[in-house]
Amino acid sequence: MINIHNKEMHKLENLIAYEFENKKLLLTALTHSSYSNEKKAKQLENNERLEFLGDAILKLSISDYLYRNYPEYAEGIMTKIRALLISDHTLAKIAKSVDLGRMLLLSKNEKKTGGETRPSILANALEAIIGAIYLDGGLEKAKKIIYALFQVQLETIGPAFSTHDYKSKLQEYMQQNNLGLPEYTTIKELGPDHNKTFIIEGRVLLNNNEIKAIGRGKTKKISEQNVARRVLKKLGVL
Repeated sequence: MINIHNKEMHKLENLIAYEFENKKLLLTALTHSSYSNEKKAKQLENNERLEFLGDAILKLSISDYLYRNYPEYAEGIMTKIRALLISDHTLAKIAKSVDLGRMLLLSKNEKKTGGETRPSILANALEAIIGAIYLDGGLEKAKKIIYALFQVQLETIGPAFSTHDYKSKLQEYMQQNNLGLPEYTTIKELGPDHNKTFIIEGRVLLNNNEIKAIGRGKTKKISEQNVARRVLKKLGVL
């Protein structure tokens, strides 16, 4: 096998929260075509086929998530959200969060020209990793890893398209049942001023039981709508 430090591969497995049974699949997912071409080794498979497979698994998983979690969204809205979630920009951002670029096997020339940080290469490699996880552990494990890696994007991009006023709906529900008003508290503000993410906790009191939910978004309004939606789900209203 190619000399990738075992500790580095293990580190990547820790970052994506998945340990491969077949390490060769992980190695193939990390092998860019420029590297296999440079080495001229016929037995050295690059990650293009895994990328093809991973792309399909990613689309299926995101489509399934949107269908199940947003019954109010029409097909056109779900298509727009999915396009944003699986864009090279989003995939590259997630790949960078797990330091994927540093793990890739690239040709000397590709490394010199910044291949480790090129969005298209990072996006393709992440799709290859997803394809490898699918082959190694099956669809459900692949979906679990996808939802974990895409958690922030799923929690911010999806709710941003909603035309439903969940916050008002929750308030109306509480008032109709003679319950107290919901409380919203900003827990954290992440990122620079021009690109903040707000994490907000919402609480309602129901028969002396406190029901809580946490939501995030690029504005406090979106975060609170996300929180209210989750509380309504816990209450069985949605």
